[in-house]
Parts: sequence; C-alpha cells; structure tokens
Amino acid sequence: MAKIQSLEDLLESPYYPRDDRQLDAAKKAIGKALPRKLRSRAMPKRLKSDVQWLSTVLAEDRWRKRKGVDAIVAAGLLYLLNGKDAIPDKTQVIGYFDDSVVIDVVIRSIQIGVAK
Repeated sequence: MAKIQSLEDLLESPYYPRDDRQLDAAKKAIGKALPRKLRSRAMPKRLKSDVQWLSTVLAEDRWRKRKGVDAIVAAGLLYLLNGKDAIPDKTQVIGYFDDSVVIDVVIRSIQIGVAK
C-alpha cells in the first residue's frame, strides 16, 4: 500500500493512470464504485463534499486541457476507493484520515496548477 503525502507520491503511485487507456478504465471504475462509497455514513461530510466536487471535475472536459488534472483527480479517487489503503476505512474515527490527506493533496495540486 502506497503512503501518499505529496503530489509526487501520488504521481509515482500505482493509482496514477499512465495513459489514456488507463485513464478511461479508471473513470469507469470510479463511476461505478463512487456512488456506493459516498453513501457511507462513516465518511466525514467535508470529505464527502470534496469527493463529490472532484467527481464533477473528472467528468468535465474542460479540465483535460489543464496538464493532467483528470489523471491526478482519478488517482486520488482511486486511492479513496481502494479498500487496502494506509488506514482501513472501517477503523472507527481515523479510518478516513489517510483518504482526507490524499484528497487534500489532489485539491491543492489543482488549485496551484490553475493559479499558474
């Protein structure tokens, strides 16, 4: 399981789609699994809100023109959906902490990239 604390970690992780074929497969997997994950009552509301926003970013074509934004978002969402992450989501109270860190890395990366 990959420990992700920075954008570099995410880009080197197995979650990051390396080509268009992998990105399309990632988008399909995310579209299928994300609605169920978002129904989790254990997921903090703020994380849920951020994940919903990222899923809309992934679906919008305009973000593809921004240097790999869709691939970075896909990698973050795939990490969230993976059941074997650093802290299992079923662990009470802190189960979503690692997911929150990764989603925060993704959002900050988008903000920095768009601001340039």
